[in-house]
Amino acid sequence: MSGFINQCIAYVLAKETEISSCVFILPSKRAGNFLKKELAEEIPDTLYAPEVWSIEEFLHEITAMQELSSTQALFKLYEAYCSVVKKEAEAFDVFITWGQTLLHDFNEIDRYLINPEEFFTYLSNIQDINHWALTSNKTTLVKKYLEFWKQLPAIYNVFTTNLLKEKLAYQGLMYRQAAAKCAHFFKENKEKRFYVIGFNALNDAEQQLFQTLLASEQGDVLWDIDKAFLEDPYHDAGLFIRKYKNTWAYYQQYPDRFKFIDSSYKNTKNIKIYEVSKNVGQAKQVGEILTKFDAEQLANTAVVMNDESLLTSMLNALPENITEVNITMGLPLVETPIAALIEILFDIQQEKKDTYYYKNILAFLHHPIIQRKLSSAGDKLIKEIQEENLVFIELSTVLEFFEPDEHPFLNFCLGKNISSPKQFIQHLTEALLALKASLSDAPVLKEYVFQFYQLFNQLLVLTEQYPYLDTIPLVRLMYKEQLQSLSVDFKGSPFKNLQLMGMLETRVLDYENVILTSVNEGILPSGKSQNSFIPYDLKKAYGLPTYREKDAIYTYHFYRLLQRAKSVSLLFNNDASGMQSSEKSRFITQLELERNIEIITNPVYVPPIKTDLKQFPKTPEVIKRIEALGAYGFSPSALTTYIRNPIDFYQKYILGIREENTVEEHLAANTFGTIVHESLEQLYTPFLNKKLTERDLLWIKENIANEVDKQYQLVYKKAPVQEGINLISKSISKRYLSNLVIQELQVLNQTETDTVKLIALEAPLEANITASFLANPIKLKGTADRIDVYNTTLRIIDYKTGKVLPSDLVVKDWGLLITDYKYSKAFQVLCYAYMYLKTTQVEAGVTAGVISFKNLKSGYMAFENKEGKEAEALITPAILAKFEQALVTLLQEIVNPELPFIEKEV
Repeated sequence: MSGFINQCIAYVLAKETEISSCVFILPSKRAGNFLKKELAEEIPDTLYAPEVWSIEEFLHEITAMQELSSTQALFKLYEAYCSVVKKEAEAFDVFITWGQTLLHDFNEIDRYLINPEEFFTYLSNIQDINHWALTSNKTTLVKKYLEFWKQLPAIYNVFTTNLLKEKLAYQGLMYRQAAAKCAHFFKENKEKRFYVIGFNALNDAEQQLFQTLLASEQGDVLWDIDKAFLEDPYHDAGLFIRKYKNTWAYYQQYPDRFKFIDSSYKNTKNIKIYEVSKNVGQAKQVGEILTKFDAEQLANTAVVMNDESLLTSMLNALPENITEVNITMGLPLVETPIAALIEILFDIQQEKKDTYYYKNILAFLHHPIIQRKLSSAGDKLIKEIQEENLVFIELSTVLEFFEPDEHPFLNFCLGKNISSPKQFIQHLTEALLALKASLSDAPVLKEYVFQFYQLFNQLLVLTEQYPYLDTIPLVRLMYKEQLQSLSVDFKGSPFKNLQLMGMLETRVLDYENVILTSVNEGILPSGKSQNSFIPYDLKKAYGLPTYREKDAIYTYHFYRLLQRAKSVSLLFNNDASGMQSSEKSRFITQLELERNIEIITNPVYVPPIKTDLKQFPKTPEVIKRIEALGAYGFSPSALTTYIRNPIDFYQKYILGIREENTVEEHLAANTFGTIVHESLEQLYTPFLNKKLTERDLLWIKENIANEVDKQYQLVYKKAPVQEGINLISKSISKRYLSNLVIQELQVLNQTETDTVKLIALEAPLEANITASFLANPIKLKGTADRIDVYNTTLRIIDYKTGKVLPSDLVVKDWGLLITDYKYSKAFQVLCYAYMYLKTTQVEAGVTAGVISFKNLKSGYMAFENKEGKEAEALITPAILAKFEQALVTLLQEIVNPELPFIEKEV
C-alpha cells in the first residue's frame, strides 16, 4: 500500500536532484530499513545510497560522544555521588534502589534543556517546605534528607563533568550537547540535505535541533498527521504537532511549508472490537481472525501487541495458513528456562549453611536443561533425598551419585567455596559453556545459554571495574537489573509476511490490516504511574512531560495506526481475576462514539458444571483385586476409607495409587504418630504379662526422652530435629508420653485395689468372615496398640495423637456406623474387639476404646452403645452380633459386582 514513507520519498525525489547527498533521520532503525527498501524500489538507477540515521545515530554524529548504557551510567553516577557526599554516602546496594530514579530525572532535565542549578535549588526549597518535621528544630534524619536535596546540583555537575571529559554521555546529556552543537554541525555539513521524518512528541532538545535545521534551509521536517486530529483542538493525537505548527517561528513565517497533512482517517474502515477473556483467549481470537486472510492480505497485516508477554501464546495460536512470520520484538530473557536455572544457582549460593537446602537441590535436578546435561544418576539422588528425608545435603553426597567426569560441572554450579563475586561469575560462565556444548541438538536453548554467557561476562567486567560490587546479593541485583532489558531477537524478513510487533515498532509504518491486542485501560494508555523524584507541579512549571503528555503519545500512536488502515480489529481482555484492569481502553469508548461501532463479545466456552458423581464399575479385573484383598485381609483403616469415600478406597486399594514420597522438612502428622506409637511399644514391652507398678511407671517416665530421641533417628532419619518446629514437635511428643505415664500413675493410686496388667502391645489380630454371598471367607486383620486388664475389665486400646472426644465413640444407630465417617473411631475399635474376641476366650468383661493425647483429661474413652435409654460400654455377644451384621453389610456392598464405586457427596 502507498503509505507515509512513500509520500516522503516522492516529496524528496521531486525536490532533490542529488539524492546521494541527502540524510534521512527517523525515529528508529526499523523505520530506516523500510525507507531504504522503498527508496530502492523507487530509484531504478544505480547510485550511492543516501545516509539513513535513527535519532540516536544523528545525536552521535553531532556530538561525537559514546552513549552509556543505563547500567554504566548508574555506576558513574554513584562515583559522582560518593565524591560529593563523601563519608555520608550510602552503600551501593542502598544507592541502587533510588539511583535509577535520579538518573531518569537527570535524563528528563537534560532532554528538556532545563538549567540544573536553578531547577535543583527550586526542588530543594520545595522539600524544605514539605519536610515532615513539625518543630523548628530538625532531627538528624531530616537534616540529612534536606542536605541531600541541596547537594543535587553538585552531584549533577560532577557527574556530567566527568562524563564529558571521557566523551561519554547518557541519553539526556547527549541531547543537551547535540542541541548546543547543532548549529555548528549544520554549518560544517552544508553540502548535505537533512530530512526528519515521522516524529511526534519532541523534547526541547529535539525541538531546538529541528528548528535550527529549518532555519538553516538545509532540509525539512516531514510530519505524519491527519487533518481530523490536527484541526480538532481537543484531540490528543494532534496535541504535539498542533503545538509545533502554531508556535514554531519557521512555520509562522512559512505556513505553507508544513508537511504533511493527511486526510485518510475519515475514510471508510472496517473496525471490529472484540471483548475476550484472558490473554489466551485474545491469542485464539487473533488466530481465528487471521484464518480469513489470504497470503496477499497477510503480507500487509500487522498484529500489534501492547502487552508483549502475549507473544508466546500468540505464536502457539497462529493458524496453519501462516507458514512464515516476522517478529520485530524479542523474547524477554527473563522468560527463558535458563533464567529459572540461574535463579536456582543464586539461591544455592546465598544459603547461609555449608550444606544445601533440599528444595534448591531438587529444583536444580528437576530442571529440564540439567536433566539433559546430567546422567540418570540425578533421579537416584532425588529418590535418596526423599527416602532418607535429607533436608540438608552435603556436596560430597551429591557427587557420590555421579560419574567423575560430571563432577567439574557440578562444582561450577553448586560449589560453595567461593571467595568473591568475581569467582562466582567465573563459575557460572564455565557452567554455561558446558551447557552450551551439550545442546548441539537444541539450537534455541543453545542461543539462550549464549545470551546469558554474554550477560555474565559483562557483569564480570563490572566487578573488575568497580570494587564495591563485592557481594553476591549485589551481583544478583545488577543481574536482575540488566536482565529486564535483554531479549532474544528472532530472525525473519522485515518486509514481507505477517508482522508481529510492539506499538513502538509501528512508528512511520502503515498496514492495511491492523490487529491490536490488550486495548485495556492501564495498558493503552499506561496510566499515571511514574518513576521520578520531581513533583507534578514542578514538572508543569518547567514544561516536563506529565502523565497527560504520555497519554497523548499513546493516543497518537493508536490513531496513527488506524489512519491509513482499511481493516482494524481491536481486542481487550475482560477478565478481572488478574492484576491488570479488565476495563476497555478509553480509545475504544471514543471510537464507539465517533463511528457507532458494536463490540463483539467473544463467546467464552464455560463447560457445564457436572453434578454427576464419579463412578467406576467393578469389572472382572476389579473383582479379582477385591478378592485378593479379601484373602490378604481388609484392615479397619481400609474399611473406614471406604466409608469416607468409596472413590478413595478404589484409588488407594484397588488401583494402588499412593501419595508421592516427599521430604518432610517439618514433621508430618502421620510420622509424629508413628514415633509416639513406636516409643510406647519400646517403653512398655519390658512389663508385658505383669501388673504395672509405680516403680515400673517411674522407670518408663525416666526413659521417655532417650527413647523418643532414638525413635526420631530411626523414623525421621537424617532430617534436622534440633531446631525450629521439629524441635518443638519432639518436645511435644515427649510431653505427650510423660503426661500419659502421669495419668497412669494417678489411676494406680486412686485406690489400693486398682491394678493394670499389660496383655499385649502392637498385637496383630485377624478374623475370617463367612457369608452366603462370599465364595471364599474374607479376612479382617489389624494391629491393636495395646491390650490390658484394668481391675477385672479387659481393654482394647487404640492410641490417637489427634483429638478424639467421648461422643466420637457413641453409637445410637448401627446403620450410620458403616455410612457416616463420623463414627470411624467407633468402627475401628469395634473391629479390634471383634477380631480379638473371635480368636480369644475371655472371661472378664471387654471394652474397646481410645486414648487421645490431645484429650488426655478424658482418659480412656470406651465405645458406648446408646440405642436404648442406658449406655452400654461392655462388648457383649449381642453388641458383637450387631457389629458383625453391620460389617457383613459393608463387605457385601464392597464385593457386589453390580454396585459400582460411587463418589460420596461432600
